[in-house]
Formats: sequence, C-alpha cells, structure tokens
Amino acid sequence: MKRMQAINAERNSPSLAASRDGVITMIQTTSATHDNTFLPNPPSDDDIGLLRRADLACYFQLVHPNWSFLDENLLVEWFQACVEQKVPSNNYQSYFVQMIWNQSIWLTFDGGLIDANFEHLFTIRRTQSKIRRFWKQMRTLNGQSDYRIQNTHEIKAELDQWKGMIPLISSNTDKSTNCHPLSMLMLYNYCICCLFQNELAVPNIDDHAVLLTAASENARCFRRIQEHRPMVYCTWTTLLEQFTVGIILISCFWGTPYIYRSTAFQAPDTLQALEDCGSTLSRFANRWKDAEVYYETYTLLTSQTPISFPDNSDFKFPDQLKPQISGLTQTLEERGVSMAVLAMIGRIISSPTSTREYP
Repeated sequence: MKRMQAINAERNSPSLAASRDGVITMIQTTSATHDNTFLPNPPSDDDIGLLRRADLACYFQLVHPNWSFLDENLLVEWFQACVEQKVPSNNYQSYFVQMIWNQSIWLTFDGGLIDANFEHLFTIRRTQSKIRRFWKQMRTLNGQSDYRIQNTHEIKAELDQWKGMIPLISSNTDKSTNCHPLSMLMLYNYCICCLFQNELAVPNIDDHAVLLTAASENARCFRRIQEHRPMVYCTWTTLLEQFTVGIILISCFWGTPYIYRSTAFQAPDTLQALEDCGSTLSRFANRWKDAEVYYETYTLLTSQTPISFPDNSDFKFPDQLKPQISGLTQTLEERGVSMAVLAMIGRIISSPTSTREYP
C-alpha cells in the first residue's frame, strides 16, 4: 500500500507534470530543424532531467521517427550525459554524432546481440555522420575538388553496399515502419542527396544524374508509404526532407541542358516523382498553415522548370516572377532552411544554364 501511495505521489508530482507539459510542447511546436537532419530541436535542461522513458519514446516517435529504432534506455543515458557534461543545447547534435562514431554500440546492446534491422539502421546513421564530417572538412579545405571526388565515391560505395543488404535485412511484417524496405530505400536515397548536394560545391552533369535518380526514388517511396499508412512520417522534419528532395529534383532539370540529358529525365518514374513531390507538399500545406510556403515555392519553381524540350529552352527564370520567388526564399531563410537548399534555389533564379558551361 505504501508503495502504491509513493508511486501515485510521484505521478502527481510537479516535476512529472512539467515533464508532460514539456513533451507536449515539443511535439506541438514546429521547431526550426531545417538544417539539422539528425536530431530535432533539443528540449531544455529542465525537461531533460524530468523526462520519463515513456515520454522519450513518444517524443521520438512523433517528432523524429528516424530515431525511434533506438532503445529508450540508451536515449535516456545519452540525454543525461549531455546534462552532466554541460553540453550546450546547440551542440547536442554533435555530441550524439560523436557518441555514435566512437562507440561500437550498434554491434551489441545490453550484453546481448541486437537484431539485424537495428544493426543495419545504425550502420547508415554512422554513414550519415561521416557525410556531415566530410562536408565540414570540405569547408576548411575550401572545397578542393580532388578531395571531394575521392571521398564522395568512397562514401557512395558504402551506401551502395548498405542498399544491397536491404532485401536481406528489411521486413514487410515488422511493426516498425523504419524496417520496411521502402523506408530503408528512402533513407538510402536521402543520404545520396546529402552526399552529392551542398552549398560548397555546384553539381556537375554526372552529379545531377545521380541526384535525379536518388531524389526521384525517394519521393516515390515516400508517397507509396503514405498511401498505405497516411500518418507515418507525418512530421515537420519529414516535410523539410521532402521539400529538399523536391528542390533537388527540379534543380537537376535546371542544371542539365537538353543536349546532355539521359533518358532518365523523361522516364515515367521521374515525371511521377515530380508529381508525387507536389502532392506530398500539398498534403503538408493542408495540414499546417506554416507549411504553405514550401508548397508555394515548389509549385512556382516547377511551373517554370524546363522539363521537356522546348520548355524554357533559354533556361532562364522569368524576371517578372523573381520578386515573388525572392519573397518566398526570404521566408524560407527566416525559417532556417539549409544553405544547400537556398543555394539551389539561388542558382535556379539567377544563374541560367548554358551548353557553353560544359565541355
């Protein structure tokens, strides 16, 4: 009896009430996570100290499902380590990346072997960390092309090897959507997009060919998942990822003159991906008013994109529409959209492609 009274007292304590309020606030707030593709906006120090495991599971499931495969105990331990070591809130992402990079926890967990799905997902998180480190090094090296080409090929080889294991590792029956083959394929393609697209380097013809395939497949996989499970991945972070994929997709058309285009540019899957991106962003815009700017930007850019000859054969964005797109871009920048996305939009509206730019 005394034990039950103690439990009830704990449940009704102000600390747990604050914890619940903190989690609800985090879930309902569309935080600025645009340039943070690894973790959502971190909770405050007070919230971290109060969060229960159940709250953490709810938080990561609803706000950032890509992390829902991690064990709750592990998340609690890492958050507490952040607090104990007094890690600044804006450095949580780097801290978590370092934890993944330095510890081989994807091999064993709690003294026992983990399942293949967990290990496979954790492996690509490690590769994502490597991609971020690569572009960070590129910034210090002022974008040296030889270094970029070598590392891009090496990391892509890792990702291709990871993709090759999807048929053996993924599960159509597992309760976790993250283990579904479409989800894993979507994750692979988004990593490819992050690897080949950054504000520090302008993609060449070959890069655009890779990006076109990756962005197209990512968009189509997401729509197929949404058709069967509409509420899965219905998060602000996913909106930003799909917006990024959409901009990458249309930037491939702007960055590749007709004469250099492969048949993939007119393939039914590619054209379907353009439509799927619009449908996805439209659905998010109907759900959240703050998401309308992403749909409007994508729609405006797509309407002027040189998709098939002779559409916009000059590859020049109309001057009369530049004030409108500039206003939308300014709003996106205020929302914290990544520099990579803003750079792509900037190249579309101000740097027309010409066949003279290529050998």
